[in-house]
Amino acid sequence: MGGESGHLGGSWHLAAAATATHSRT
Repeated sequence: MGGESGHLGGSWHLAAAATATHSRT
């Protein structure tokens, strides 16, 4: 449970950060 949630959270964080950076450009 914790491991799966952590992995998903990490992927989501990475995608969100990349999207935010692209939008800010």
